[in-house]
Amino acid sequence: MKALITLLLFVSLCFANKSEWKDCDTFTDATKGARSLLFSAQQESNRRFKERALGLEEESLEVKKEDSKFDRSIKEIVSDELIHYGLNKKNRMAGFNVPSGMKTMCSTRTVNYYYDNLNRTRTSSIKEINHFAKKYSHDANKQRKGAIFLLQGGPGSGGEALEPVGLQLWSSFNGEYDIVIPDHRGTARSSAIVCDAQYVKQMVNCQARVNGYMDGYTTDDAAMDTITLMQEFKALGGEVLLYGVSYGTFVSERIINLVKVVQPDLISAVVLDGICGGEACDFGKADRGQEATAYSFFDYCSRDEACSRLGKTRDEVMEKLSEFYLTKNDCTKIYALPIKSIFSSLLQDQVGRLLIPAIIHRSLRCNWMDGWALPNMFNNFVDAQTRDNQGHVGYPSNTLLNVNIGISELRGRYANQYEAETYARSCKMCSGGSKLYPEAKAEGFKTYPESKFASTPVTDIPVLLLNGDLDPQTSIGPAEAYFAKINATVPQSKFVKFPGVVHYTVGRSPMVGDEDGSCGYNILVDFFRNKNLNTLDTSCTSKLLGVPFGGYSYTHENVAYDMYDGIFGFTRHQKVLFIVFTTLGGVAVLVVLLSFVFCCLWLNDCFKRKTTKEERVKLINRSNTAYIDVGAPSNQSYYSNQ
Repeated sequence: MKALITLLLFVSLCFANKSEWKDCDTFTDATKGARSLLFSAQQESNRRFKERALGLEEESLEVKKEDSKFDRSIKEIVSDELIHYGLNKKNRMAGFNVPSGMKTMCSTRTVNYYYDNLNRTRTSSIKEINHFAKKYSHDANKQRKGAIFLLQGGPGSGGEALEPVGLQLWSSFNGEYDIVIPDHRGTARSSAIVCDAQYVKQMVNCQARVNGYMDGYTTDDAAMDTITLMQEFKALGGEVLLYGVSYGTFVSERIINLVKVVQPDLISAVVLDGICGGEACDFGKADRGQEATAYSFFDYCSRDEACSRLGKTRDEVMEKLSEFYLTKNDCTKIYALPIKSIFSSLLQDQVGRLLIPAIIHRSLRCNWMDGWALPNMFNNFVDAQTRDNQGHVGYPSNTLLNVNIGISELRGRYANQYEAETYARSCKMCSGGSKLYPEAKAEGFKTYPESKFASTPVTDIPVLLLNGDLDPQTSIGPAEAYFAKINATVPQSKFVKFPGVVHYTVGRSPMVGDEDGSCGYNILVDFFRNKNLNTLDTSCTSKLLGVPFGGYSYTHENVAYDMYDGIFGFTRHQKVLFIVFTTLGGVAVLVVLLSFVFCCLWLNDCFKRKTTKEERVKLINRSNTAYIDVGAPSNQSYYSNQ
């Protein structure tokens, strides 16, 4: 049987279409036409999604009308007319200069919708789809040493987010490697499945329109797309190195298992960043991972001078969080979404998470300055994330593909709907995303069979695993458990934990002081350069910035003060103007008050009208028969006889 699979693999690879590379721009931006078509529907759907989250709208005829917008033919849903190159002349990465000697090229080749070697029952009439990749070509004036492949996460995301690290790697290796960044099938420019699906019923309808099960959009097929491309670069000479992040680690694990059958010497080294391998990537329990990370985050908080005002122990901080959720005051009215969802989103961001304790502290106190600062926090950070989703460079993540793979392969099919919904209601800081998968399955979302290659890798390829201990997306507990398992089957394997670091250690592990770059990136370069786990330099993990609530430097102390007590969100110039005008206003008010007091005390007649000598004589003469109206104008006297 194994010999038959090997033969089929060889035949599939022999007849695979070769890539034709063309010049393209260094950084990717989606075309205005494609983005406007996608987002015009998404923005309205997102609006209603928020309203429903607040309980302001029930599913109605409007939702059913929204479904009709996506009643498209297969040619419209799986279409490269909507998502294609979309390259922009503008260099979107400020601070990144394209190095001399580097040439950026792009390729869109046709690949099999089903690979024969995977030996599955076919449910679709689709025969071929497109597979896109970008490469930063090696310097033609230097000796080429090989290719480095970068695989993005998801599932449902294209590779464009890895372009900055790809450019850095090209420079770090002196232009001696090709840097290759493919889009997984079904995403971005690789025959993306276009379906705006915020509601589960929409996902089920979209799936039905893509010829049933969508069983050609699998991790096996995505892995085979990358393997066939790797073989082209291997044929040019040199080594092939593989880096995967998040779901990209899941694809990388599958590639390791498949190359054992296809071409055992294809890959020389693998880095898995943000572990989503095997049972470590359980979408049905994602909320539990987020909750565990939140508890660890507040443990850091309780030990920090600035943050510990919420509590000196983790339990005390969690009590404050519970009190916050029950508080209804003017400060808590500003939240546009359920606050747990906001916190869950902020927890994923290396900087944004620092606002969580400050938001809790200010909301419970709720003085006039808190009422000013809290909207600034949300305008500067939460709204910025929304703007990124709507206008940021790159392609929108594919929710339909995410659910398709999440249910079928990432253990979403085993999740219990009641348990997931109950946990989402009771958790302190989770997104509630786990309930999506059992809900979709209950609505009739179809799954495809599990892969024959979905097993713990057994290989001699050196594998380096990286994970932050405050990673809410691929939490540290399952990551460590996965390493304990893989360490028994992969002799050359090593796990590096990054204290205080979130998801994607290569790009998000800053160090204290003048240390260069990201610690995760430095370790990645050292490993790819030497491919020796025994001599790997991981000393930078002791220099990590960690969770800087405040106190590392004068700047951080100021930031901490602004977050917890100051006028958060003002620029330095705005703060100076605010202080100057507030001071001048105070002085002006003081001068007016002092003048008034002086007038009343020393003149003693601020509100009295002075009378003339003649009037005083008349008053004396008529004192028994007249009274004066002191409210009359100064040049008139009004008398009344009694």
